Amino acid sequence: MQHCIRHTFSATMPHLSVHRSCGCSFELYGLDFMLDCNGKASLIEVNTSPALLRNGRVLTETLPRL
Repeated sequence: MQHCIRHTFSATMPHLSVHRSCGCSFELYGLDFMLDCNGKASLIEVNTSPALLRNGRVLTETLPRL
């Protein structure tokens, strides 16, 4: 998955609008993977506006810290 993420962002970096003027911002992307029955991960989609809904205990505790 890490290799796939690196490759995806390396290929798209020239097309992303990066605001480097102030150096104090960041973008949040959501990458969806699917695992097959052998545990191999496949990238399904990349979201530029991922939904950060607080469904469940883990998300409710984790998201405020982001």
